[in-house]
Amino acid sequence: MSPTKPGNRPIMGTVLILTTRIVLKDKSNVIRRLFYEKTSFIFTPSPLFLYLGGIFL
Repeated sequence: MSPTKPGNRPIMGTVLILTTRIVLKDKSNVIRRLFYEKTSFIFTPSPLFLYLGGIFL
């Protein structure tokens, strides 16, 4: 097996970390928006919120 390039690993790691941070920020905003919109329709939003949180986490 050929060893992976030493310069490749950390770059991929930082890219992964940055993308996950951006995605998590976006998802939390989406969850918040959904949560505030759905509270007017759904009187028990906690199960829905936990379900959405479980999907995104």
